[in-house]
Amino acid sequence: MKTIRQIADDLGVSKTAVRNRLTPEIRANYVQVVSGVLCVMPEGERLIQQAFGRKGTQTDGAQVSANMCVEVCALVSVLREQIRVKDEQIAAITAAFGASQALHAGTIQRQLTDGKPGLFSRVFKRRGN
Repeated sequence: MKTIRQIADDLGVSKTAVRNRLTPEIRANYVQVVSGVLCVMPEGERLIQQAFGRKGTQTDGAQVSANMCVEVCALVSVLREQIRVKDEQIAAITAAFGASQALHAGTIQRQLTDGKPGLFSRVFKRRGN
């Protein structure tokens, strides 16, 4: 089912023009209100297209939908590749950061265990010993 707006867009006309073509028969048999929106069944859509003197617009709409699907799929593929690259960059940065932390921890450990008085022990050294 399509909305009035979708049908109007497919036909290249205004919503008002489509509404004006909704005969009482089409409204009664082929239109449903879903969440406050008028939705037209495919049979009603064909009748509206005939009222505009156009045939075959559904295949044009299907072709547009297929083209959009191809474009969306291509976009998703590009975005997935970008995410993969970003994941690799994050892994490299995380590894470098881990190595940096290990180096820093080793430096601090060496300062604490090498017997030389560090800043902490110099500031808080006992007087008189």
